[in-house]
Amino acid sequence: MIKKVDLRKTYKELFHAQQHEFTLITVPHLQYITIDTVLEDMSSALMLLKAMNSALMELSAEMLRIEYIPSYLEGCCGDDLDMWTMMILQPSWIDRSLYNRAQQQLEANDINPEELKFQVFHEGTSVQTLHTGSWDEIPAIRNFIEDEWIIRQGYLPGASHHEIYLIEDLPLHPAEAEKYIIRRGVAKEKQ
Repeated sequence: MIKKVDLRKTYKELFHAQQHEFTLITVPHLQYITIDTVLEDMSSALMLLKAMNSALMELSAEMLRIEYIPSYLEGCCGDDLDMWTMMILQPSWIDRSLYNRAQQQLEANDINPEELKFQVFHEGTSVQTLHTGSWDEIPAIRNFIEDEWIIRQGYLPGASHHEIYLIEDLPLHPAEAEKYIIRRGVAKEKQ
């Protein structure tokens, strides 16, 4: 019998926020497949990321008898808004061995997975909010979180800016989504 898992429900608190409300959450260690890209190469990078995600889902079903609904596409950036790390959350049972098999599968289909990484992220304490609207409006929200909200709450900005694209199908560009979780890690309180 095949077990079925929905990662969006497993990590519901990470994908739920209210618009115009800023909530502190604790983000655990999570593993992702990732790719670093610039905005102009976003579509081709996301096609590669989606191909790896599909290969991992197939291998999970075939080898482990676990089917899973993938999580949302996510993206992180630092101060350089043109350089992004795009990523898709992976369940805990996906390991390096399965990832290596998926790489071999892609290579057998003439897809070069060299730019992809399998890595663990730990954001820890973070603030997040929901944004509904244009992707072009996100920088203003980002600036408010970093320059005002975090400081007023007695924290310092921590990990990089993080966006989660709340769209059913994995998009080929973040601007295709109309709902976003905006997240920013926070460092310990100022003394």
